[in-house]
Amino acid sequence: MKLAERIRAGEATVVVVGLGRAGLPLALALAASGLRVMGLDSDEERRRAVQAGSIPFDEPDARALLEEVSRSGAFTAHTRTDEVVPSADVIVFCVGTPLGADLRPDFGQL
Repeated sequence: MKLAERIRAGEATVVVVGLGRAGLPLALALAASGLRVMGLDSDEERRRAVQAGSIPFDEPDARALLEEVSRSGAFTAHTRTDEVVPSADVIVFCVGTPLGADLRPDFGQL
């Protein structure tokens, strides 16, 4: 089965790298749409907070959605790449790329 077909059928597994202001809402929306989503963040404290049902920033209605998709098993949070990458069909990077003083992006998080 092609990837697009697996996605449409809700059979694809998506890894979202970075559970910040862009990554976590994206991960929750993908999980709510029927995909299996594994969030990956290098910050263990953030992972624990997300797994405990806490949103580390203000995002309307996100807490209820986090509880729903976590309870259903559609979303899980991880800090180790070896736990998630081998089973990923799609990997989405949502990490910061701040601009330096010279206005060039800092790709260090990648």
